[in-house]
Amino acid sequence: LIFSTQYRNPLDFSAAAMRDAEAGLDRMYDCLARIAGCGGGGGGKSIISPKDRKKIESLRPRFESAMDNDFNTARALGLLFDTIKVLNKVVSMLPAQPAGDDLELLRNAGDTVRELAGLMGLLRDDPAVYVERKKKMLLEGLDITIEDIEKMIDDRARARARKDWATGDTIRDRLLEDGIELHDGPGGTTWDIKLQRA
Repeated sequence: LIFSTQYRNPLDFSAAAMRDAEAGLDRMYDCLARIAGCGGGGGGKSIISPKDRKKIESLRPRFESAMDNDFNTARALGLLFDTIKVLNKVVSMLPAQPAGDDLELLRNAGDTVRELAGLMGLLRDDPAVYVERKKKMLLEGLDITIEDIEKMIDDRARARARKDWATGDTIRDRLLEDGIELHDGPGGTTWDIKLQRA
């Protein structure tokens, strides 16, 4: 929250601003955990567009330029979030056997995001640990357990393997009604909690 405002400007401190800051941090950790969960690369074709590749690879100089411009932390933080958005898009599009170059770029970008965010005191926890801790905390307010979710994901995977798309969709929709959003990717299906933010 502090870094979302340039140091010469007053800080807008409110419950909504705190929720937004927490949601942003959650998105960053979730993205890094998804990158870490990507399996080994294959010999497949790269799916990262030249535009996205350029945006990812230019993060460090753009971040440094923002910080060198009167310590513009708001701009620097915005660049981190822009990069996270691109990384999430790329991870969502990865095939079962992603290209080795794509995985290398994603992992290097994840390391760079953590390093640069670390300058602001952010992203110091292990992403997988943070995501799991957050899920457990949020599940306390829902009427479903991690075991229930994992079982339903397994049931859905079996239905999809049988090409029973209707059952797979029904399970996905049932979980979504409970606030659980599924993400299919090369490493399998992951889930997170879809919050209704006030």
